[in-house]
Amino acid sequence: MDCGAIKGIADEDECGISAFANPTLRPIGGILKSYPEDFEVRELPLPHEVSGQLPLDELPYLRFRLQKQGMDTLEAVDVLSAACRVPSRHFGFAGIKDSFAVTTQELTVPRELLSETAVRKAAAETELKVSRFRPCASFLAPGMLAGNRFILRIRDVRVSEKCVGEAMESLRCRGFLNYVGMQRFGKAGVRSDLLGLAYLRGDYEQCVDLLLRQSDAGGAYNEHHFGTGPSARVPRWAEVFKRTNSASAALRAMPEGARWTERRLLTALLRRQDLDGGTALKTAEGAPLTSPSSVNDWADETPQSAWWEATRDAFLTLPKTIRAYVDRLWNLSVTERVTRLSLSEPVRGDPLLQTGGYFSFDYCYF
Repeated sequence: MDCGAIKGIADEDECGISAFANPTLRPIGGILKSYPEDFEVRELPLPHEVSGQLPLDELPYLRFRLQKQGMDTLEAVDVLSAACRVPSRHFGFAGIKDSFAVTTQELTVPRELLSETAVRKAAAETELKVSRFRPCASFLAPGMLAGNRFILRIRDVRVSEKCVGEAMESLRCRGFLNYVGMQRFGKAGVRSDLLGLAYLRGDYEQCVDLLLRQSDAGGAYNEHHFGTGPSARVPRWAEVFKRTNSASAALRAMPEGARWTERRLLTALLRRQDLDGGTALKTAEGAPLTSPSSVNDWADETPQSAWWEATRDAFLTLPKTIRAYVDRLWNLSVTERVTRLSLSEPVRGDPLLQTGGYFSFDYCYF
């Protein structure tokens, strides 16, 4: 069992994880990710870039290795940028690594803004570890990596060594279904795939409700396991925001340094609250707060509600969040592929991994 499924996020079935590469194999049982140390992630960088004719001391960026645990990459960058007193937008990274894990990845920052000494000194004030500093020619952007290497520790395995050996042999010979794991679909009680769907629909009010009011955060899973009462797994700051609609009050109730995404969203809403004046955000009274039902509606000259505009402007300050919903579609597609068709040979439309060099995908056509 993935511990993500017992932390009030969702069951694996809800996220499309329900098939097996070898359904006849006896399960070995056990628990994944009881502790952050049970899941280690190391980013695999692309080959060293060509720096051209520039000498090392003229390369514009400083590249270094970051090790973290207990926070995702966005939170870690926010912590480091605050310690360095440099806006987080100046830090580049190739991917967002899990929070409930020990992860290692590369970051870049302009050398004109920070030196190795400054970054080391700032990191020493945090729980982050930095190392392997060197100059580089380009800013790291999402996707600029060769992949990730994972080390998983499984606890409470209660079968014989022979059964474990059979499972490892099956893994070696038949591989596994490359599902996106449970950590992608929720954090701190919020279903990130539902958030991504609301974003795709342009329903920014629902996005804010999911993040700040924790509405329908855990779906049917939370209803079954934790009840539906007003305080079921809802943190105090979310209760404050739900009751007062005040960004400032919710921020005061939020623990210092916690909830990077929610804090950033509340901070953006606070700017709107200060602009409008008063101690709470203004919403349309006596009428439902409607958002456009389709892309075509966005071109309509009818003005949207002030609350919809406020939620849109605030939510768009966050990194794009559709990925979790797309990943859920991938999981569902993998399950359909496995349950409907044989795994003994590729079929038309299967992605094929090209061997040799770095990963690239093609599609199987007959």
